[in-house]
Amino acid sequence: MTVSRHLGYHRVSDEALMIIAGCRPLRAVRGRHRIDRLLGELTTGDPQAVLSRWAHPDTPADQETP
Repeated sequence: MTVSRHLGYHRVSDEALMIIAGCRPLRAVRGRHRIDRLLGELTTGDPQAVLSRWAHPDTPADQETP
């Protein structure tokens, strides 16, 4: 049986957000620009897919854009 993993986030401060699975931290997102970008994607896309993509360390979402 496959257990579904529900992702969420916890805003630690204005400059830090933690992506979590249940109560376990997965990834920190730091910087207002990156946090605003993540929150914007959450409002327009599937929240579980967005958080999953951001939680993975090798995704383009984790890269800064010039």
